[in-house]
Amino acid sequence: MALRAQEILLDSSADVEPDEKIGLFRGLGLLPTALKARKNPDEKTLRDLLPPDLYARWLVQKKRFIGSDSGIEEWRPIFAAQKLRREALDDLKLRDSGMVWEVIGKLASKHDIATTTPRIKFTVHTRDIKAKLKEFTREPLADTECFATTLDLVVALSDSDTEARRARAWATADLATLQALPPLPAR
Repeated sequence: MALRAQEILLDSSADVEPDEKIGLFRGLGLLPTALKARKNPDEKTLRDLLPPDLYARWLVQKKRFIGSDSGIEEWRPIFAAQKLRREALDDLKLRDSGMVWEVIGKLASKHDIATTTPRIKFTVHTRDIKAKLKEFTREPLADTECFATTLDLVVALSDSDTEARRARAWATADLATLQALPPLPAR
């Protein structure tokens, strides 16, 4: 007897919703605070926060994928790493999600299998948003490890020969080659 999937769980997501409408003018009033939350507390720069060897590696990748944007030097490492990753994926013509789920979604539709996207919903009290953003702005984050791992990932993805071999092996289910290739850093 062949077993058949009854349902496929897709990538999960988290939704953050305000408890009431924010409105245009209130939203515009929150914008400066939200943008400031990206920056390091005490006006520190990435050079101040990162170990010298990591910062030197960052400068190489920043020059390659971001360019001369000096404002990013004031960003918290986790936000700078995220921008670097997005820019690198775009420049390398890669993407980090969607392809597998597009194929699975088509197959599920063809075979009448239900798909569900697990979602967790957070409700934010609008009266607290500005205070929470300001609180976050003052909080130091221990994000150097995340920054380093993201930098390692960008460097690995930049190795086009290895990534082409990885793509061919994945597409043909060549498990031996996949296992022989160096693993990508987990973000």
